[in-house]
Amino acid sequence: MSLTVEGTGVGTTLYYQHTDHLSGQGATSNNVGQLVELLDYYPYGGMRLDNKYAGYTEQRKYAGHEFDTDTGLSYMEARYYNAGMGKFISQDPMFWKIDKVALFDPQLQNSYSYARNNPIAYNDPDGERAWNTVKSFILGTGDAVISNFKSDNNGRNDNSTAYKVGNIVGNAGVLVVGSLETAAGIVTTVAGVTGGIATSPTGVGAVVGAGVSAVGVAMTAQGTVIAKNASKNLMQNAKGSGKPPTSGELSQKKYLKGAKDKGYIDYIKNIYRKEAEIGSGSTADYFREYGDTAHRVTLEARIKQGEKLLKSGRLTPQEEANVRYNNQDMRNALSGN
Repeated sequence: MSLTVEGTGVGTTLYYQHTDHLSGQGATSNNVGQLVELLDYYPYGGMRLDNKYAGYTEQRKYAGHEFDTDTGLSYMEARYYNAGMGKFISQDPMFWKIDKVALFDPQLQNSYSYARNNPIAYNDPDGERAWNTVKSFILGTGDAVISNFKSDNNGRNDNSTAYKVGNIVGNAGVLVVGSLETAAGIVTTVAGVTGGIATSPTGVGAVVGAGVSAVGVAMTAQGTVIAKNASKNLMQNAKGSGKPPTSGELSQKKYLKGAKDKGYIDYIKNIYRKEAEIGSGSTADYFREYGDTAHRVTLEARIKQGEKLLKSGRLTPQEEANVRYNNQDMRNALSGN
């Protein structure tokens, strides 16, 4: 569930968005519990229900992506998606970086298909590769376990909820295992020392006892290390990603500071994607690096979105200045500057 705030002061209204299992917008209720909008979709994203009971319209719809009413397309960050066709309108940017997983899965070899042609179980969070919720959870758990034994951070840069939950489960499990191993090591160490002395202070018993004691010390050391790593990673889970913020995240934070207008917030999030890690992390920088027809369409749509915001009269002076700066940056990118 997500929250949208509209208005200021006594005129503020809260809207709660209730999503489906693929993060798509379903029902929206207000701060007194009244249903204000109800959406439902056919498997590939075509609108099945679009019922409005008040003056509210949620811009993010199928699979949680922004819906462009002018083109009838869903903006999925790396490219646009046509729900009527059940396909993207451009190739997957990841297609030329095809890996072994795709080679063994024919459904991933169509660079225009959506969600591995199985939109009931899969979704496409960023327009680059269909993703399975269960797979994300398993990877999150596995990465957490491996990272704790390797003494590094929490793993890959996956922002899905399933991955984060798996990461927490993995870290919590390792913390328990590490704590138990530490306790068992202490017990083993004590047993080795006392057992050896009791059996024979100077003979075979002492040698065996010393060996058992050494095993106990090693268990204690390893248990302490992995428990400490798991504890640290759980704290990172609580704070957010265990990785340093990307340039896109830093830019988002900079431009969203103090922002209240929903349209402005969506605009900034669209052009400073968390996945972007080149230049300043903006869509304009991405175009400068990998520019093609699909990314040109994306830039043009973002510029159009910014122009609408400037004409709305809703923006604060700082928000207006930010929109003008970013729109000009995107125009420069389109012109090759």
